[in-house]
Amino acid sequence: MEEETRKEFLELLKLLEGETGSILIVNGVVLPVGVFSGGAVYSAPADACCDVLREHGAFAAFPKGCEISKGFLPVGDTEELRAAQPMCRQKIMEKHLANGVIVMDTNSVYIDPRVKIGAGTTLLPGTILRGETVIGEHCTIGPNAMVRDCTVGDFTEINASQTNESAIGSHTTVGPFAYVRPNSTIGDHVKVGDFVEIKNSSIGDGTKVSHLTYVGDSDLGKDINLGCGVVFVNYDGKVKNRSKVEDHAFIGCNCNLVAPVHVGKNAYLAAGSTVVEDVPEDAVVIGGESVYRQLLPRCGTVYVTKIFASPQADAFFPDLSRDSGWTEAERSEMYTSGGVRFQYVTYRRR
Repeated sequence: MEEETRKEFLELLKLLEGETGSILIVNGVVLPVGVFSGGAVYSAPADACCDVLREHGAFAAFPKGCEISKGFLPVGDTEELRAAQPMCRQKIMEKHLANGVIVMDTNSVYIDPRVKIGAGTTLLPGTILRGETVIGEHCTIGPNAMVRDCTVGDFTEINASQTNESAIGSHTTVGPFAYVRPNSTIGDHVKVGDFVEIKNSSIGDGTKVSHLTYVGDSDLGKDINLGCGVVFVNYDGKVKNRSKVEDHAFIGCNCNLVAPVHVGKNAYLAAGSTVVEDVPEDAVVIGGESVYRQLLPRCGTVYVTKIFASPQADAFFPDLSRDSGWTEAERSEMYTSGGVRFQYVTYRRR
């Protein structure tokens, strides 16, 4: 490996032959502490560098803590690294402040040197921006937020949450206490509320995922409402499957969507439903378990399975006659399945 490095280094010197200016070689670690206005940094093992430098009759040594060139500081050991960190952080902070970024407490905000932040964005205490993150203009990040390798649009808020390797649109709110995992795409005017986890999923513009919900390996369209406690059940014990929910669907509280399923446009899943089959457009699903679930057209006659095993079951399957838009038409005979007695009730639109 040393011989290969030596050859590469000699090739570098040949390429620079005839160039004006000076060549600076540091046989150690350097930290970027400011804006570097040109050139490049070349790294190689110290002994290989020394061999070449001896052959060419040149050697350079720098005192500890000396800024070797505008924008770079050599670090020889962990003590120097620890001592250099506050100064590096301050220089990075000064660059963003000069660009119009608002930082409420510079001592409690950490920014990776690769991060880009738009003017007018506010960083609140406890914010950590890592990797090649790009934040748009007039955003609010924090308090206590970590954003890693993400792109964030304009006028977006990330509050007390963690986002990783994902794209987040403009005019969107994330948090508090949300977790965005890698490979997710969140659109514009989206709400990702408290205790929501998004994993490897896409969420269309205007969709609301307000609280206590897991969206994994799924694609959600525009203007969808997900109630509290919705779970996209993406793992069957062997493989992970994807689900899709199309525009303007309504997913009620405590629904389970067992992947792979496809929910059509304008579909309505009543609270407590477990969906294991595709749901067509404009359909209503009412039911707590797939064995009792009926697929109900939103127009015309509706068939609802009603269980009479206990008072709790009656409450679990709502009586649509309480809704002024429906009236009870007839009831079937009583059936028994698995020790549970139930009957079908037919409702019609008024």
